[in-house]
Amino acid sequence: MTTQNRAWLASELNEGSPLCPERKLAAAVIMQAIADATGGGGTCGEQGPARNIAVAQARAFLTAETGPWAESRRIWCDLAGIDPTAMHERIRREHVR
Repeated sequence: MTTQNRAWLASELNEGSPLCPERKLAAAVIMQAIADATGGGGTCGEQGPARNIAVAQARAFLTAETGPWAESRRIWCDLAGIDPTAMHERIRREHVR
């Protein structure tokens, strides 16, 4: 996850209510998905096919237009207090190809 992404996510989080444990967890889930999808995250030491699956799932979580991954992303963004549409557009535009 780049420094710009961290700063953007931090600014999004700071616009909402205080970071309660639930918001911190939701933000961590989103940050881990971004890190995994962009190759910067440790997917618990997975390598080979398992890592490829983890990367593909993280990318699906972040970029799916419809379906269960899109719904899951919306739920986690709502829990984190982040606009799910803004996050989705930013990720698609800047990071996951």
